[in-house]
Amino acid sequence: MLKYLNYDNLNIDEELSKIENSKEAEIILEPNNKKCLFILGMLFVNGINIKILNEKDLNLEQTNKSFSMMPYVWSKIGNKDFPLPDYSDIKTEMDERVANIKRIGVKLNKINNNPIANKIFLICPVRNATEEQRKWIENFTKERINEGYRIHAPHLHTRQTDLFGGYAICMQNAEAVATSEEIDIYYDQTSTGSVFDLGVAYALHKPLKLLNSEDIKFNNEDAIDKIIKSWPYNKEKPIFENPKELKKLLTLSWKKETCSKGLRNEWSEENPSLGQCAITALIVNDFFGGKIMRCMASSGSHYYNMIDNELVDLTVEQFLGEIPQYEDGEERTREYLLSNEDTKNRYKKLLYNLKQSIRMSQGKKFKLLDENGKQYLSDTPGLLGGHKKLKIYGRLDCPSANRWIEKGQYVNYRVFFKDEETAIKAGYRPCGICMPEEYKEWKAMKKIKKPTQR
Repeated sequence: MLKYLNYDNLNIDEELSKIENSKEAEIILEPNNKKCLFILGMLFVNGINIKILNEKDLNLEQTNKSFSMMPYVWSKIGNKDFPLPDYSDIKTEMDERVANIKRIGVKLNKINNNPIANKIFLICPVRNATEEQRKWIENFTKERINEGYRIHAPHLHTRQTDLFGGYAICMQNAEAVATSEEIDIYYDQTSTGSVFDLGVAYALHKPLKLLNSEDIKFNNEDAIDKIIKSWPYNKEKPIFENPKELKKLLTLSWKKETCSKGLRNEWSEENPSLGQCAITALIVNDFFGGKIMRCMASSGSHYYNMIDNELVDLTVEQFLGEIPQYEDGEERTREYLLSNEDTKNRYKKLLYNLKQSIRMSQGKKFKLLDENGKQYLSDTPGLLGGHKKLKIYGRLDCPSANRWIEKGQYVNYRVFFKDEETAIKAGYRPCGICMPEEYKEWKAMKKIKKPTQR
């Protein structure tokens, strides 16, 4: 039997190996110890029976905190001797609930790794999330759904009402992690639920993507910070070996709408890098780090990168042979560039375009509907989204659709079309919110076709 009496000097990989070959564990429960919560996640997903050695000290029967009560419920479900035949060990309302679900066959089981293609589990703060965090997470969820991914976001898809002290929530999330291909984390260093979910993901050998790395100040003395920084299951090769490879796909991703406003009327496919310097410097920095630099050129300020003391300028061709004044270059921070709302919005658009270009270059397919409403795999992403049940199509940034997506009530019916003609032939009508002119035309045509009443 495993024993966890102290969590200070544990080697996580060694403990995981022990857990995978065990059935029971005795633990000193420390709800505020992040390493304890991480271990709990690994034990939970492996279906380990636990015995809480300091149960009386924690006064578990009278607390509603998830990571005190949840392990208590877990320990009772796994205890083959609970409840006793005379029910003399049922002391609380929670004991009664656990006894009832055990009567109908609920028991501990190992949760097996069973990933579904393009499914992402999002680890993020839920109950104590700030308004800023909620908005960021909502935007991220919408973007991924529009890219064709299936997202399990706990604040949307896990029922947060739990009569079992958090046990049902942990079970829902662990099963969703097991069926996900990738784990994305908006890391809040104060979120206990995130640490537990990380333990589940680690035990299932899931790849992990840190979404807000720029906002995190890692503490080398913090056990979980160190685990995230050295996550062992991210074994994919870098997408781009060097900036030249990145430029090949950026050339396909630069569009008129990503060009700076002042130069948008001059943009053309013959000079695609025109007006793209600031957002391109941000993208280069995303992949290769280094410094973002600013200097002057004939058309005004110009941005480029310095990587390992080497000048990298992927948009210099926009000047048609002119050389910017690199010798006067000064470093600028990401925060400085992104403080401009137009730059921030264009950066997001370019990043979205680049991700689609990457998927196409890797041979990944996009699920679209044809004119008969049948799903097929396409080499290029859809330009319009739709609601399969309501038979409505609209823009990918439709505010009405995105509000429903935020609530988790649209996702199962989300479909995509390559163009408007296909959507119409498939029997879909335009959205009155994001395509008002097309909707008016559709409504007028519908009145014309309506038979006269006699």
